[in-house]
Amino acid sequence: MAMDDLVRSVALRAGISPAQAAHAVCATLTFLAARLPSPVMGHIHEAVREDGAEAPGPCEGGRS
Repeated sequence: MAMDDLVRSVALRAGISPAQAAHAVCATLTFLAARLPSPVMGHIHEAVREDGAEAPGPCEGGRS
């Protein structure tokens, strides 16, 4: 699943804008990153990264 797909799904299911959904997803990923082992977060980031990107797009640049 690409990050865009995840953000779209959150926006649709929560009834919020895609921008709000992107912030929610980033906040969730930040929360999990602080609590889960690095290898687990590596798998999560791999699953939601943009095509060819090293990290999830909307979360780059410290947005959370």
